[in-house]
Amino acid sequence: MGVEVILLGTVHLDLEARDCLLKLLSALEPECITVEISPFSVSFRALHQRTWEQLLRKGVRQLPAQNRGHARIRLLRRQIKFPFEWSAAREYAKKRGISCLAIDSEELAKRDLPVWEDELLSPDNLYRLVQTQNFDLETHFKRCYRYAERVLDTPGDILPQIHPLSWLSEPFWKRREQMLAERIRQISVGYRRVVHIGGWMHIVTGGPWKTVADFLYDLGPVRFLANPVLFLNREMHGISCHIPKQPASEYV
Repeated sequence: MGVEVILLGTVHLDLEARDCLLKLLSALEPECITVEISPFSVSFRALHQRTWEQLLRKGVRQLPAQNRGHARIRLLRRQIKFPFEWSAAREYAKKRGISCLAIDSEELAKRDLPVWEDELLSPDNLYRLVQTQNFDLETHFKRCYRYAERVLDTPGDILPQIHPLSWLSEPFWKRREQMLAERIRQISVGYRRVVHIGGWMHIVTGGPWKTVADFLYDLGPVRFLANPVLFLNREMHGISCHIPKQPASEYV
């Protein structure tokens, strides 16, 4: 029997999805989990997270009181912590005694993370963030899931110039999708079931640009969108998620 590859798509920074993700992992019972995070990011975050949190607290205190709870600040507070995808996967893997592997490109993390202290968390940047229009986070994430479901179900109905996958037209991002798919493919050898956790855009198929799911087409990956709203409203055979209507399919 061949390996079963399952791709779990998430909306990054939505902490409400953490429990949903753990439920999905429990239902799917993978023998190995891979996550869209690099080994460098894991180690660098472990060393610097406390400093980042201290800088953010200090910077927020310097903001006008009415701006300290701005949605952008709340999202930034989530961004500087370990992604919930990684923490949930690690928790499940430790409990079950299975492998949990960080497989993303280190190039991105090595470029971005070292400048967070001076740029992302600078007083000037915090001030710029709170000058933007505030919004309700719960409403924001609900919209994200509705949009993700629309793209997953009908990726060909969106014009290329406004398509959410247009960033994959750049050679670097295409190579990254290929690299992620190849690492999942290599790791899957010898396992009965492998679950990969990453952003939902990587599990779209049939769009103008190929994703991780497309590059794994020959393995017939099963795709789920981990949606906590569906988790609250209904359960499908013990798995709460959105299953894309369009099957993973090859295209030119």
